[in-house]
Amino acid sequence: MEGRHVLARQLDRATALVRARIARHRSVLETRSAALMALSPLGVLERGYAVVTRSDDGSVVTAAGQVGPGDGLSIRLRRGRLEADVTGTDADGID
Repeated sequence: MEGRHVLARQLDRATALVRARIARHRSVLETRSAALMALSPLGVLERGYAVVTRSDDGSVVTAAGQVGPGDGLSIRLRRGRLEADVTGTDADGID
């Protein structure tokens, strides 16, 4: 009878250890998932930013000096995409 009690206590202890380990790993996974979302281009779009690419070659536009009047742009938003043509630039604008 004592052996069953010992076995039951060991099983309870093992179960508690496994649950604690799962909780720790879940916490780490949630933290890393949040970090990935913060760095994800989709996360950036969720915050209201856009990703702008040149229509001709698909390269990402990061500065006004990369495009000129008449160049086509594709603008990826949180929901949908816009197509636009550059009418002017201010390459000396805020960096």
